[in-house]
Amino acid sequence: TEVFLNQAASHPDTPVIADQTSGVKTYRNIITACLVLKPLIEKLEGDYIGIMLPASVAVDIFYFSVLFAKKTPVMVNWTAGIRNITASLDAVGVKHILTAETVVNRISLQGIDFSTIADKFIFAEKITANVSRWEKLKAFITAHTTWQTLRRVKACETAVVLFTSGSETLPK
Repeated sequence: TEVFLNQAASHPDTPVIADQTSGVKTYRNIITACLVLKPLIEKLEGDYIGIMLPASVAVDIFYFSVLFAKKTPVMVNWTAGIRNITASLDAVGVKHILTAETVVNRISLQGIDFSTIADKFIFAEKITANVSRWEKLKAFITAHTTWQTLRRVKACETAVVLFTSGSETLPK
């Protein structure tokens, strides 16, 4: 988080990530989103928060938001199958998975049944729908003035938890 913020301070309006859905985002855009999401993620139970999203702007924003919330991101590999997903989540005690309804629906169409972990899903669409205009404005102003809220954060030692696919046995 410290390196990220230092880079952002040097080039706040430099484009750093992009995808076809979200478009181009700068460091400042990411920081604004983190300022909005951080307090929401801090309220989630547990030290490990799953993230189940494809490579995208959204996954990057959720990744940093989880770090700034002083929690450890656990990347959920849906291609590993539900048995291996469940074993991975149980191994570190993940109680919540940040994802999107569109992602879950698309993966479900491929035959993966998420019914055993569906109670852990927190959909991005619902999180952002509950953010007030005041909270968005406050984050926007803060992202343009001071980042002390984020600079004070001492992130966990573990930057991310990644599991093997579990092709030979359960994921490690």
